Amino acid sequence: MDRSIRTFSKNSDLIQKRRKFIKQKSLELFMEKGYSETTIREIAAACHMSVGTLYHYIGSKEDILLLMSNDAKAFLKEFAASFIDVSDYSTVTDKLRAALKKYIESIDEIQNTIVFWYQAGKHLYVTGLFENIFSVEEFSVQIIEEILTEGCQGGEFRVNNINLAANNIILLCDQWAFRRWYLRKRYILEEFIENQTELILNSLCWKQENVLAKADLGS
Repeated sequence: MDRSIRTFSKNSDLIQKRRKFIKQKSLELFMEKGYSETTIREIAAACHMSVGTLYHYIGSKEDILLLMSNDAKAFLKEFAASFIDVSDYSTVTDKLRAALKKYIESIDEIQNTIVFWYQAGKHLYVTGLFENIFSVEEFSVQIIEEILTEGCQGGEFRVNNINLAANNIILLCDQWAFRRWYLRKRYILEEFIENQTELILNSLCWKQENVLAKADLGS
């Protein structure tokens, strides 16, 4: 789903600045009260704007969801570009390790947005934004699928169902956001990345296991 968001301003820098502020304040309200329970009047008040001024930069409350989903798309495109086309990894395992680190670090920066998407999924059907969000989720899975496929072709990974494995990996990474209430009492970000990465790699890599098994047989 691709559509433009109405604005009555011709100042693109001001539009971007105001919309960023509106998204931030709206997300705080959505997290506190829920999407459907939050009114445009409450959003305007949180932004220290009149309703009329708010409508100067967006056309509806649903437009805020669209802005947030567009941000998620931009985040994933930047994420993908940062390593997919880079060939200076000695192994695909190193490539996946770098991807997981960057992905989880990025999740840490937008954790409230991640939690909100999981909570507000039912509203996306109503607003017609589900396809837009689904394309974001699909793209994140596709990024991991490409790395897994490369690893399987090179003999570093052994995966029976690449799509399912990629979905599971994304969920394992997203836990840093939607299980933060539990995980952050026990881990700092770096510890979570290290432990979750090792868990994922141990489920994919089999060369090392074979080497160890041969060593045991030889002894």
